[in-house]
Amino acid sequence: MEIQLARAAELSRRMGGRKGAPVRRSFVQSANGSTPLSQIMSGRSARKGGGGRGGKTRVAVLISLLWVLAAAPHASNRPARFWAELIGLDDPGTAGARTVSSSLTELEKRGFITLDHSVAGSPPTVQLLSENANGAGYTLPGAAAKKGHVDPYFRVPEYLWTGGAIGTLSGPGLAMYLVVLSVHRNDIEDHRIWFAPATFKSRFGLGDSTKKTGLRELVDAGILTDYIEPLDQAGETGNRTYSRKTYRLDSKYA
Repeated sequence: MEIQLARAAELSRRMGGRKGAPVRRSFVQSANGSTPLSQIMSGRSARKGGGGRGGKTRVAVLISLLWVLAAAPHASNRPARFWAELIGLDDPGTAGARTVSSSLTELEKRGFITLDHSVAGSPPTVQLLSENANGAGYTLPGAAAKKGHVDPYFRVPEYLWTGGAIGTLSGPGLAMYLVVLSVHRNDIEDHRIWFAPATFKSRFGLGDSTKKTGLRELVDAGILTDYIEPLDQAGETGNRTYSRKTYRLDSKYA
């Protein structure tokens, strides 16, 4: 973890005011039950899976690319070891680097990046594409919004890296953290988040086990605080007829 924290701190200093990774909300949310996030989490032959180590690594690599390559030309030929260190993989110089290389290859197959291997003896150049995996070239979502195109997005704070959670969260934990960020409101003091069981799968494309495992992990890590709120039949906090669990996101991770 020391290597990961050192790499993240160094990168944060070098990048100056770039406060985290901008991520289009459509990467996490959808109206048809499938999202780019859920597709990355699942193996090609097991689309219904909750995301094992491979899914977690693919997500961690992609959001790290969105952070580091936010400036034009949105490309880099950093070695795989760099990314392995940044996301906290064990043995970043060998096994970790191989895991990153495999993840980059898979991200290319799925349409999130391209890899240019044309320079012999050098790491491939990673060119970022849209995180919606539609084959479009990458543009900052904020820049698109300034041109009149509605492109809602949220920002993954750099504390995910500089605080070390990028290396300790599991696949479900990281996926649910992105889900939480996509619905969190920084403009509401003490904002409480809750997920309707009937619409969670269709909205985020993730299974119930991923939701439960991820939220529990985020609470255990101190990233979320959970509450039980009594509700009346109108869905208000009044006469107690049933309860629902809500969550508050720690300000360092918001």
